[in-house]
Amino acid sequence: MIRDIKLKFSLIANLVIKIISLISNFALVPLLLSFLGVEKYGIWLTIYTLVGWLTLFDLGLGNGLKLKLTEAFTKKKYHEAKKLISSAYVLIGSISLILMFLFWISNYFIHWEILLGLSNKQNTDISYSINLLALSFFIILSVKLISEIFSSLQLPFVDDLIKALSQLLFLVFLLFYTHFNIDSLLFNVAILATTPLILIYFILTIYFFVIKAPSFKISINLYSRDLANSILSPGVGFFIIQISSIILYSTDNLLIANLISPAAVASYNIAYKFFGLPSMIFSLFIATHWVSFIDAMAKGDEMWIKRKLRLFNYLFILLVVAYVIAYFLYDLLVPIWINNDEIETDFLLNKSMIFYYLISAYATIYIYVVNASGKIALQKYLYIIIAIINIPLSIILVKYFNLGSSGVIIASAICLLLLLVFIPIQSSKLINRTAKSIWNK
Repeated sequence: MIRDIKLKFSLIANLVIKIISLISNFALVPLLLSFLGVEKYGIWLTIYTLVGWLTLFDLGLGNGLKLKLTEAFTKKKYHEAKKLISSAYVLIGSISLILMFLFWISNYFIHWEILLGLSNKQNTDISYSINLLALSFFIILSVKLISEIFSSLQLPFVDDLIKALSQLLFLVFLLFYTHFNIDSLLFNVAILATTPLILIYFILTIYFFVIKAPSFKISINLYSRDLANSILSPGVGFFIIQISSIILYSTDNLLIANLISPAAVASYNIAYKFFGLPSMIFSLFIATHWVSFIDAMAKGDEMWIKRKLRLFNYLFILLVVAYVIAYFLYDLLVPIWINNDEIETDFLLNKSMIFYYLISAYATIYIYVVNASGKIALQKYLYIIIAIINIPLSIILVKYFNLGSSGVIIASAICLLLLLVFIPIQSSKLINRTAKSIWNK
């Protein structure tokens, strides 16, 4: 079956790419710690996360395009695919310009030093870094659509390849900075973190539309309001989920910086990255199936999806074993990896991380099936509830239960329990074609 051949190729490619990415990612942590110092590294993580949220403000257009474009290619509706691509680029270009304008206005009223838990004294390095990151992310917002096009062609590893190459270049240039004692400014790090990614997206975009598929070149004349709405319809649902996910997944650094200290962000992120490795590999394997699930849903091949879900459940057992091993190896491996005496082991944080990642991983098994169907109303409402309760719950656990940074990840884990309860049920109903009411919206 062509679907299985493409899936196997994507899985192998993803594995190789992820190994490169993981090596680069883990090597960057001690290098950035050495280059910036613990407090500055914590500030860097926080501002990069904050400004990075801008790339998610695409109204879910990327996911909406992937869903509709995959269906068009599956049914060989190539003229519709051309119009979908052009409509998506016109939309994302407009959204990027509007967001850029809104950011520059609002930036005058934001006191970043207060937001980061620092003194109110103006810090030009932070200000310049944030402005550069914002400009870069607005550009990325538009050019990253090319990765969604490749995903719809059942080549989802392309986006991971782009990010892995840019991360590798980031690492190489940072080594260069360190060797020649270039100023350890956040602005310099911001240049290295974004420029390679933008250039690679641009090069791949030119390759696709000029060399690989010139017949699909972008044209404003191919813009279709109806197709644009068809992209935005599921896209807005994905967008709400993305915004809620930001509150769940990406506010941790900001909360810790304000409730505890910027230096505590560094310790938290080291544990987050270390225990995130098994879950990352597990989720990567499942995520690679998303486009294949869309293809199977479009062709009514539910039995294929059921076989994959059984496989995922067996793999989850291996994931639990991996986390038991990771817990007992933490004290041995982290000092070798980081080699920094300021980073201390927090066993409650480690246990909380494992609890969080296991809940997240099991929910992920079924989320991709639901997303492939486009029936995401229930998931959208669950994420809205999660977004409302996550930050207050984090503050309560940190301030009133004295759980420190562990309280932040425990709050996230508690919120994810909502997905763990409802999403597997919806997935089963969709596969068996018994979904009605909210389960089928």
